[in-house]
Amino acid sequence: MGQTELHTDVRETDTDFACFVKAKDRRQVTFTLVSQDISADLVVDFWTMVQLKVRVNMRHGMTVPGAVEAVRVTFGIPKYPEYFDDAKLNGAARIAEAMRLHSNRKIAD
Repeated sequence: MGQTELHTDVRETDTDFACFVKAKDRRQVTFTLVSQDISADLVVDFWTMVQLKVRVNMRHGMTVPGAVEAVRVTFGIPKYPEYFDDAKLNGAARIAEAMRLHSNRKIAD
């Protein structure tokens, strides 16, 4: 069962760094949310909806890049990062851009 499946139990991750080690070994960028962030649940809910919409688009014959772009347009998400007068938001925008440029992107497992 993959980490993103609906049946995945919530579990302690303080000592579960395997996914971070794997990402680092593959030179992948990561973005970590913690539960104290007031918007963390919203971000995870939104990520889930994006995954569902991408999969629906693909079932209707879209390619993966086309399905992702359609979701971007649906939600009005800019293709290139916006920069803000806030260091954390700028850092997040740079992380998003690095993720967008990753050479081996795929559907979440």
